[in-house]
Amino acid sequence: MKKIPQFFILFFIVFFSCKEKKNPEPEITAFSEKPEILNLILADSTKNSNREGFLDTQFGYSDSLGNSLLILNSYPKGGQKYTDPQGNKYVYAVFWTQIINKTSQPFDIKINFPSEDQKLSSSPEILYKLILPPTKMTDDKIQLMNYGLSNMDFILDSSLSQETQLDKSILPNETEMFYVIIMTSQGVNGTIRAGLELENQNLFYKVNQKRISVGAILFK
Repeated sequence: MKKIPQFFILFFIVFFSCKEKKNPEPEITAFSEKPEILNLILADSTKNSNREGFLDTQFGYSDSLGNSLLILNSYPKGGQKYTDPQGNKYVYAVFWTQIINKTSQPFDIKINFPSEDQKLSSSPEILYKLILPPTKMTDDKIQLMNYGLSNMDFILDSSLSQETQLDKSILPNETEMFYVIIMTSQGVNGTIRAGLELENQNLFYKVNQKRISVGAILFK
């Protein structure tokens, strides 16, 4: 693979997709090794039979100091209906994201989902809201309904008009796994795909083709 300047970030999407992004900050740069190395890291890090059939996208990132991390995003589960206390009807789906620290240094992840509704780029008449429920996600829940997330009415009632946040420190070779709920104003014609992505040190959450800024990863 040809060399690229350090001011470019190269991120790899498993399933043979690859993009380059211009990086105005030098902290996060391209992998210096061959792409096959990333595939080996991913294969080793995601070796879990519970995940088979539920993992949608996998991203690998590295910086000039040798720090590296992985971001895994799931397929949706759900599609159930929800009615708020005022009688408004919605449809929701549950996802999970896992961030794996492959470095010798801890880093902080800070995510803030806005309280405002967003528009689906493919169907602008449909509004959606992102919610970070406080319930912890674990591997043993992957095959359960809604990935094991319960008390949905309570979670959605308490999150309708609020920002939801995640602020965690991930130690070396540790992982953080969390739920994301996408609630839409009506049923979506087709499938929703969603997941967390990193550009420079900024985190973005992408729903179908729309990507919004939601936070950052800060290396210590």
